Amino acid sequence: MSVINKDLTQIRKRQEDSIAKRFEKRQSVIELNLAKAAKGTLLQEASEEEKAAFLIRESDHKQRAHIGLERRKKALTTLERTIGESNDILNFEFLEEGLKVGRCIGRINTGSHYGTGFLIGQDIVATNYHVVPFDEVAMYSILEMNYEDNDFGAAKVSSKFQMDPERFAFYDKKHDLAMIAVKPIGQRGVQLSTFGFLPLIKEQGKIRTGDPVNMIHHANGDTKRVVVHNSHFIYEENLGKTGDLFCWYTTDTNPGSSGAPVFNNHWEVIALHHGAVPKNAPDSPNSILLKDGTTISAKAKNHHLEDILWIANEGIRTSKIVDCLHKAEFDNTSMSKIRDDLLKLWDSGDSKLESTSLQAHGESQMIHLPIDNDASLSITINVDHKKAK
Repeated sequence: MSVINKDLTQIRKRQEDSIAKRFEKRQSVIELNLAKAAKGTLLQEASEEEKAAFLIRESDHKQRAHIGLERRKKALTTLERTIGESNDILNFEFLEEGLKVGRCIGRINTGSHYGTGFLIGQDIVATNYHVVPFDEVAMYSILEMNYEDNDFGAAKVSSKFQMDPERFAFYDKKHDLAMIAVKPIGQRGVQLSTFGFLPLIKEQGKIRTGDPVNMIHHANGDTKRVVVHNSHFIYEENLGKTGDLFCWYTTDTNPGSSGAPVFNNHWEVIALHHGAVPKNAPDSPNSILLKDGTTISAKAKNHHLEDILWIANEGIRTSKIVDCLHKAEFDNTSMSKIRDDLLKLWDSGDSKLESTSLQAHGESQMIHLPIDNDASLSITINVDHKKAK
C-alpha cells in the first residue's frame, strides 16, 4: 500500500497545482465577483444566457410545485418586504427535501484518507479521481452511509458498504471524476438502495451567478455536515464547446469534502466539488497569503492549512460530467450497459425524493432497521394502493 499511497499523494498534488493555475488565469474576475457577493449585488452579473436558461428551469419547478397562489394573493402585504436583490424566502419543504437528499451522501474511507461520495443510481457512487483513482484503491475502500450525529432521540447507526470496481468503474483524470459500483448489501443486511440516489441533470440553467449554493459533505472525515449560509455561486467557465468544465463558489469546505455534491436551492446537483483555492500574495504568485497577512511558500501549504486565506472553491459542472460519461468508451460490455442504464435513469426524471420512498405495489416490503452494531430488525409491511385514500 505504500506505493499506492505515494501515487495518491502525487495525484492530489497535481490536482492542487491545476486548480491553482486555473484560478490564476481568472483571479481578477473571481475576486471582483467575491466583492460584489459581499455587497449583495452579484446577481446582476448573471449573463443574459444564464438568466434565460435559469428562468426556463425555474418555470418548470413552479409548474410542478404546489405553491398555493390563491393563498399568497390573500396574504397581508402591508409591512413586510424582501431585503437586497434576492428573495431568500424558501418553501419549508427545502428542509425536508434536504434531509432526504442527505441520505444519498456518504463518507469514503480508503484506508489512508477520507473523502465524500454520493449515490447516483444503479448502486454506484460518484466521487473525485483524486479520492479513488483506480481499482487497487477502490477494492479496499468503504462507503459509510448514515454517518451522522444525532443529539435528539436514539443514536444513529452507520452502515458500511464495500466498493465493487469489478462490476463498474469509471475514472476520468481530466474531470477529477470517479464512478464506482458499490455492493448492494452492507452491514447487518442493510440495502444500499434504501438510501436513494441523486440524478445528474445534463440540462444547463440550474443556477445563476450570485445564487446561493448548498453542500452536504464529510469535512475532515467527520460526521455529515451541511453548508447553507454565506455560500454563493461566483463564476463559471465560458470557453466554448471544448471548455466550460469548472465553476467556483464560496462554500466552506475542509479536507474530506472532496467528492461532495454542490446543490442549488432545489437540491439539484450543479457540480462535483474537488478543491479549494488559496489567495496568492499580490507580489509573488508562488507565495500564499495567510489570514494574519504574512506569506508562506506554496510548497509549505500543507503545513498551514488552517492558517491560509482561502478565497474560493472549485467544482466540475454536472452537465460536463454527464457529457463525459456519455462519450466514454468501455471495453467491458456489461459496464457499457450500466453506463447506458444510468444515463436513461437520469433522463427519465426519477427524482431523489421518489427514490427514497418505498416502491410498494401491493406486495410485501421488507425493511432492515439497524438496532446496534451487531443486529438489525426486519419489518415486513403490506401496502395496498387500491385502499389508499
